[in-house]
Amino acid sequence: MSNGPRIVLYLNQFFAGVGGEEVNDIPLDTTSEPVGPGRALQNILGDKGGTLVKTIFAGDDYFVSNENQAVEGIRAILEETKPDLVIAGPAYDAGRYGVACALVCKAAWDQAIPAVTGMHPDNSGLSAYRESVISVPTADNPINMADDLANMIDLGLKLLGNAPLGPADTEGYLPTGLRHSFTRDNIAATRAVDMVLSRIQEKPFVSEVPARDYDFVDSPEPIKDLAASTIAFITTAGVVPKGNPDQQSSTIPRRILQYNIESLDSLKVEDWESVHSGFKGFIYNTVNPNYAMPLPAFRAAEKKGLVGSIHPTVFSVVGGGCPVSEARRMGSEIARELKEEGVDAAVLAST
Repeated sequence: MSNGPRIVLYLNQFFAGVGGEEVNDIPLDTTSEPVGPGRALQNILGDKGGTLVKTIFAGDDYFVSNENQAVEGIRAILEETKPDLVIAGPAYDAGRYGVACALVCKAAWDQAIPAVTGMHPDNSGLSAYRESVISVPTADNPINMADDLANMIDLGLKLLGNAPLGPADTEGYLPTGLRHSFTRDNIAATRAVDMVLSRIQEKPFVSEVPARDYDFVDSPEPIKDLAASTIAFITTAGVVPKGNPDQQSSTIPRRILQYNIESLDSLKVEDWESVHSGFKGFIYNTVNPNYAMPLPAFRAAEKKGLVGSIHPTVFSVVGGGCPVSEARRMGSEIARELKEEGVDAAVLAST
């Protein structure tokens, strides 16, 4: 065993090599052997010093559905193993995985064990636990996993040192939203004048108080007469005809597919399926695909005259691991087309 810090790694069921969504409910387990990204991590540690002593893994659904139990299990494993550093993920843009990685890191910090994860800036785990997580920025997919792991290790080793961690933009981690006091070479008035001069001269400068980018959306006017309105369906469950003839991607949400439902009162399990890989589609694909969009209920309302009409086309996208920028683009494209076709409102059934 090499010298250096003892490191524990957390992975979900997919990256641990256990399986995909069919086993997303497996409880916490451990192995002393490097698995998945742990093999690359061990190689990186061989150059930098340190040893991967244990890998913890669990199903994404298990972790987020049994949060308290999962966190207590993590704490018990860390107490028993006594690592010097915890590495979680990287989770990229996988929401449930991101939440799990954030909670693992928080549990480690609660025991005074430095912890680092890696996520895409839009990951919901980062949004929910930003102040508790030190995360290196990643892409939305593992194309650069070796570099991401190396950056996570570098940051983790720095946390083990005595020097305090500097600002996010200089240390290479995502902002936590926390502000720390430190001394500048120039007083505030001098720095403010320098920024004003830079702006006047159209030179680049960085504000010391960055403005947060809030996304304000104006609420549309409520429907005045539902019985005279046209309603459209949008689903993020990746619902497609059986066999996925258009080859909709199950993991990279980029395409908007449209399917005609004009003659349908409901979706039949023998004709439709969900190709979404971010949740367990067992119910959709074997019992009732109408959970993806409530077509039967709206057809019944239409026949009773409670709803004017159902738009003949359903818009189907895959919502798993979708960056905000891509969701905004797809939403804008769908909205533009619906407005052009005179649709009054849309029902978006999420997963």
